[in-house]
Amino acid sequence: MSAPQPVIKRLDHLRLIAAFCHEIGSPRFIDLAIPKLSEHHVSHGGAVLAMVLNGLGFHSRTLHMFADFFQTKPVAKLLAKDTQAEHLTDDVLGRTLDALFEADVSVMYQAIAEHVVEKLGLQTDSVHLDITSFHVDGDYAQAAPDDINAIKLVQGYSRDHHPDLNQVVLELICENQAGLPVYMQALSGKPMTPKPFPRSPNTIFNV
Repeated sequence: MSAPQPVIKRLDHLRLIAAFCHEIGSPRFIDLAIPKLSEHHVSHGGAVLAMVLNGLGFHSRTLHMFADFFQTKPVAKLLAKDTQAEHLTDDVLGRTLDALFEADVSVMYQAIAEHVVEKLGLQTDSVHLDITSFHVDGDYAQAAPDDINAIKLVQGYSRDHHPDLNQVVLELICENQAGLPVYMQALSGKPMTPKPFPRSPNTIFNV
């Protein structure tokens, strides 16, 4: 009887990223904010961590190919016990993205960033604000004119020298000590006056 063949899984640098995310409690933080309501095995926090690992894995995969990316990774060690690559379906990830949108992803991002700054003991006394634009090609379905929450792809001042193309604007605020981004928001393409640095509600989740 032949001996069973060993199964090789690759951690690479992803173990460091996953360990840091678990240390600061970001998956649990997200789960407290947007608890999973479906029967899917993976929580929203676990799905977000999976997307972070995929994005930093130097091999970005579309949603329906996430399971293939994680086939060679020790998923239970990176995400959560009993989690398998087959659990990371496009339906699970899509529901997580929808839940983040409904919860206001900018507020969620800021809350997590503030928690990280506190966890690392950074003494932040100032912040740096920058706004940049990204042009887009092709035709996009535009939201109704009276939808004030929709990001509109329109022409405006183009920092990448494409004033003929529609664009979207990204606003980013970083703290001064380690340069960590603490607030991020996508805006409509026309240049806008920066809003005051927002503060998260006092009812933000305890980890």
